[in-house]
Amino acid sequence: EGDVTWSPRTYSQIQFLTSRQTNEASGEGTFILTEAYQLGWNHSWNSYLSSNVVARWQRDEYQGFDRTDDTRSLGLKVGYKFRPWLTLGAEYTRTNRDSNRNNDYDKNLYLLTATIAP
Repeated sequence: EGDVTWSPRTYSQIQFLTSRQTNEASGEGTFILTEAYQLGWNHSWNSYLSSNVVARWQRDEYQGFDRTDDTRSLGLKVGYKFRPWLTLGAEYTRTNRDSNRNNDYDKNLYLLTATIAP
């Protein structure tokens, strides 16, 4: 696992994550070898508006079974600090999985969020 965060400014961060791990198989193969890379950018535009962009790539190789999945996702999140204790937000994530076993899918995820913190 690796996690590198760079802050070119106090209000902006770029983060790179990478990992290689095993996961339990879900009925196909003995286990899944997962390799993932993620790049993100967090930015506070001012004291009440922030954004986050994340791009991720993941490969799942099923050991003992002929299956490989490549998953790519791209997400955007915006937060508005409505009150000191309340942040309202909106998120969108687009995910695409290509598989050599007819397990392909595309997914669009839309979220409206409210975060309450003391």
